[in-house]
Amino acid sequence: MRGILNKKRCLIIIVLGLLTMNLCLPLGNSSDGAEIVDLFIHTPTGESIVRYDNPVWIRGIWHYANITLNVEANKVSIIFYHGDTPLPIGDRDETNYYNWKYDHGSWWDVQHDSRYIENDYCDHDIDFYSFYIGIDQYAESGNWTLVVLIDDEQLLSKRVIVDKGVSSLVLRSVPVTLRVEPFTEDDFISEEKFIVENKGNVPLRLSINYGSYNNIFSTLDFNEILKVDQIRGYSILVHSKSSWKPGTITIKSGEVSVTGEIDYVIPPKNDVSLIPSNLSLGLGITVFIGHSGYELEQLANDIAFQYMKNLEIKLGETKDVFAYISGKGNITVDITSKNLKILKIFGKGVEVKTPFIVRSNNTSEYPITIQVRGIVANTTAFLYYYLEIGGKTQTYTTKINVGPPSSQVEDTTSIIMSITAMIVTICIVLSIVLIIQVQIKHRRK
Repeated sequence: MRGILNKKRCLIIIVLGLLTMNLCLPLGNSSDGAEIVDLFIHTPTGESIVRYDNPVWIRGIWHYANITLNVEANKVSIIFYHGDTPLPIGDRDETNYYNWKYDHGSWWDVQHDSRYIENDYCDHDIDFYSFYIGIDQYAESGNWTLVVLIDDEQLLSKRVIVDKGVSSLVLRSVPVTLRVEPFTEDDFISEEKFIVENKGNVPLRLSINYGSYNNIFSTLDFNEILKVDQIRGYSILVHSKSSWKPGTITIKSGEVSVTGEIDYVIPPKNDVSLIPSNLSLGLGITVFIGHSGYELEQLANDIAFQYMKNLEIKLGETKDVFAYISGKGNITVDITSKNLKILKIFGKGVEVKTPFIVRSNNTSEYPITIQVRGIVANTTAFLYYYLEIGGKTQTYTTKINVGPPSSQVEDTTSIIMSITAMIVTICIVLSIVLIIQVQIKHRRK
């Protein structure tokens, strides 16, 4: 009977012992044997700067410190201090010492009353811990030590280089040139792009201010964030007006600006910020109002004349050559040629005889069409325009290269192809003859 009672007592003691051990165990998964799989430090836009194989931390800018473990832990701490050894407790401040902690779902800045942590941007997912943290703009530069503790046990000590924020925005390919058709309301895109480059070590948030021209200019495929070392090119779109007459609109760089605002800045504890709030550069724009490929000449009394500088034509070919006059006034026009036959001349679609008078205005163009034919092959021909305004005559020239007739080119090509085919045929016949001769000699042997 006593033996049975003793056995019962032993069972009760064992059960109570197991219950006590279970109560003493921490909640959640145990972090025994925890290891750090990865530590990745980067800015909110993803840049990770490395120098001498050590991560670089820019003071005064928010950073992510992402820690990946092999198991889930209840507590993760980051201690960050200047130098190789932390200063005594009484000497620690925002220039030399930081301590951030994750504890059972809560995040905080232990050392500085949560001034240098943004809880809303911190994240935890099983074995992944992402701290959104930063250090003051007045923190010491140079070598720092970053220590990671898992459940109060140190698992990592790593050197990190702290550097000051450097902002540098470069603008290239300016002024930007746009070409639009005169007296036309439409959208036109710049022939070239302006280039922006972030040569600093902090991300920039870009903005472009067209000032009083905001209603006619816009930037295509614009991306606000310009990362460190990133280079981007942007085209400008202009919405032209039907009142725009031929000429050039020059917008000075001071009237349009590209601004790079330093993003993700931590307000310093001191009143004076060491990081400038933004950088601004002037963007010059030149709008050429005229027909594409045409020369534009500005004459007296705001008269504009547009014509082609160079053309090509074949012998015997008939081609229409165009010119345009605009601006308010009366212009006497005469047109002659050399090595070229002028068949007809039209003004506003009506055939005219030279010289003729153009009564031009400021709201539209007067089109001139010269119908010509090449008469001398392989030579240079010329069209001469004589414009008389107020008793003064200006002369302009279109240079035309006259080539051989189309049929001659085709005949030459045909002859070359025939000769090539003949050579190939002869080579094939010779090859067959040689093969037959070899076979005959072989049979005789």
